[in-house]
Amino acid sequence: MPVLAWAYLELGETDQAVRVITEALRRARAVRYRLTLVGALRVQAQVAMQMGDAVAAEPALERG
Repeated sequence: MPVLAWAYLELGETDQAVRVITEALRRARAVRYRLTLVGALRVQAQVAMQMGDAVAAEPALERG
């Protein structure tokens, strides 16, 4: 799912990217897939930066 969110981001579909990455993070945390979580947090930071929110991107990068 993180790759799908990244693709939406690259296509300029920021709202869809937010929805997908939010769900990806929820699922990765629920089943404790740490490697997926790291990738999802990176994409979450990319989405935040695309939206001009560096403050939201920083914690995602630190957790990742």
